[in-house]
Amino acid sequence: MTDNMTDKMTEIQNTTENLTRLEAELSDLSAKMTLAANDADSASMIALRHRADDLPIELQMTRIRLAQLYLQRNESQLPELQLEIERLYKPMEEARSAYDEAGKVLNLASSEYQNAIENSKEKKRRIGEQRREIDALIHEKPAKPIVQSLLISGAR
Repeated sequence: MTDNMTDKMTEIQNTTENLTRLEAELSDLSAKMTLAANDADSASMIALRHRADDLPIELQMTRIRLAQLYLQRNESQLPELQLEIERLYKPMEEARSAYDEAGKVLNLASSEYQNAIENSKEKKRRIGEQRREIDALIHEKPAKPIVQSLLISGAR
C-alpha cells in the first residue's frame, strides 16, 4: 500500500469518525434544547439553535467529503487494477486454450472409446451368429454318421 493510499485511508477513517460524531450530536441536540428551555437558559438556547442551523450543513459537507474520498481512493486503484487485468489476460487465454484442447482430446478419446465398445458388441454378435450357424451345420443330418462325429469334434 502506498503512502498516498495510507493517507487516504486515514482521512477516510477520520472523516467517518467525524460523521458519526456529528450524527450523534444531531440526535442529542433536541434533548439539550429541551433541557436549556426547562432551565430558562436563553444563552444556551440561542447557541443550541445556531448549532441546530449549522449542523445539517456540516453533516452534508462531511458526507460529501467522505463520498469524495471513497471516489478518489477507487479512482487511484484503477490503474493498478488495469495492470493486473493485463497481467492476468495471457495466462487466462493460455488456460482457456489448454481447456479447449483438452476438450477436443476428451471428445476424441470418448469417441474412440464408444467406437471400441460398439465394435466389441458387433464382434460378440457376429461370434454368436457364427456359433449358431456352426451348431446348425453340425446338427444337420449328413449322409453318414461318422462325418457328423468328425464335424462335432473338429468344429469346436
